[in-house]
Amino acid sequence: MSLLVLAEPYEGIEAIYDAGFWCWNHITEFTVKLLNPASTDGSAAFFTGGSIYNVASNFLSGFIDISTVICMVFFLIGIIKEVISTPIDQSHNKLFFTVIKFGVILAVLNNLVTIMGNIMNICSAFTTYMLGSTTTISELSISDMEGFTDVLEANLASPALDGWDFGAFFADVFGRFLVNIIVAFFGSIFSFLACIGCAFVILFVTYKILFKPLLILPFASISIAMGSGSHETSQVMYSYLKTFIGCCLGTSIIVVAITLGNAAIGNVSIFTLDNQTGIGAIIAWSVSMSLSPLITAGLCKVSESLLSRFL
Repeated sequence: MSLLVLAEPYEGIEAIYDAGFWCWNHITEFTVKLLNPASTDGSAAFFTGGSIYNVASNFLSGFIDISTVICMVFFLIGIIKEVISTPIDQSHNKLFFTVIKFGVILAVLNNLVTIMGNIMNICSAFTTYMLGSTTTISELSISDMEGFTDVLEANLASPALDGWDFGAFFADVFGRFLVNIIVAFFGSIFSFLACIGCAFVILFVTYKILFKPLLILPFASISIAMGSGSHETSQVMYSYLKTFIGCCLGTSIIVVAITLGNAAIGNVSIFTLDNQTGIGAIIAWSVSMSLSPLITAGLCKVSESLLSRFL
């Protein structure tokens, strides 16, 4: 007969894990909504027609009149540099192509808001396709990890005083119970902080990628107007268009990163969990359950750096 049984602590440890998983699940769900151009709950504000996009688009519309003047100035500079300075037998061709380029750029400037919006729509279509073709983002939950709950219950079973054997009781308390509960507590705190920290890293990277094309959108008219000038100034236009398209495709890269990280749930482990016992089992499970958030956050950071490298 047990004369004394300490309270079961593993439910409190499980609650800490679940709190971290709850934050991870809700923040990643919100992040995926931000990346979805087809969201109907206001999350699509960064895409064409959204409230944040409209602010950037209004700046672009205001710069177009100024850009028309800039286009004419660079056109005259291009005439002087590309036509007058060339031999007479080549100047006619140079003049013809320079005038054609000037007319095309003026037409583009007059329809620039629509053109830039269509570029964003095309890039957003890739993101929509990826979100529609991938499986639903899996949620982390300790209730789905029966092996770990068994480990907690087995290693955090409360010591019981049988008869009057105080020696065995205190040996169990200080030799097993307290050590295991301290390890389990710090393991749960590690998992909790990893889930929250990684979730906010993903959210921060996502916001940065969503804002990048909108930050440079208002200056599209100026960059494209410079294309009417000489070969050197035309490179500004080509470089801007490459950067803008790359920034617009950034949402697709983040979707790939999140999807690949989500695939790591239950499939990536640095321990053989079935063969672990005692403290080793607690540590192994705590680290393994934090791998998916850590991998996903790492992939998002890598995707951001890859995007910057290719722009």
